[in-house]
Amino acid sequence: MLKCSVFVLAVLGGCGGTGTTEPAAPVRMPPGSRGPVPLTLRVQGEGTEMHPVHVDATIGEVHEALIHASSRRVTGADAEAAGLEILVFDERTVDGLIRAVRPMESPELTWMGVPVRWHIAASAAGCDLHVRSWPIITELGPRCVVDYRLYSAADGEVRDELLLVPGEAMAFVAGGPGWPAPLDAIDPGTSVAASAMEWEGSPEVPPIGLILLVPRFDAGR
Repeated sequence: MLKCSVFVLAVLGGCGGTGTTEPAAPVRMPPGSRGPVPLTLRVQGEGTEMHPVHVDATIGEVHEALIHASSRRVTGADAEAAGLEILVFDERTVDGLIRAVRPMESPELTWMGVPVRWHIAASAAGCDLHVRSWPIITELGPRCVVDYRLYSAADGEVRDELLLVPGEAMAFVAGGPGWPAPLDAIDPGTSVAASAMEWEGSPEVPPIGLILLVPRFDAGR
């Protein structure tokens, strides 16, 4: 569990307002031109957005996109054994990352504000990934707690908590034959995470290539 010195909980902060479309990071473009429309609905408030992304990409391509996004791997040993990879990256790259894995449709949005409760991130074939998240204030400033549990009747439960700082986002992705999987790897193989993310049903069922968590720290603005 979390080993962080926390002196004030900010869980009682206001929950999110209505969904709004947030402009992409500023880019120098010719006058009169428009940038690409963001693929995700963004929320103004205090809490965490969750976006599952069904993809038309191989597991090797998904891992390659995360590497190109300069992701930092924070996968624990138990999660790795269950076939789950966890990466942290700059939230400004979210839209580019989604485009790189060829989404089958615009990702759905689940808003995890307060009260704190578990949300299903992925569930199939008797395997489930649940996530909950909430903001806190620590001696180092605002942080976002991410608590996850990956469960199957055959393999039991893997659970851990992690922290994100403002400006960071997190990705859950199925593992593969090593990290990162070779670019020519088609699927992650058999694992609890791969089953929950529906890789065993592809290509008939588009698998969940990424589950993105994007914290918001702008309550009251």
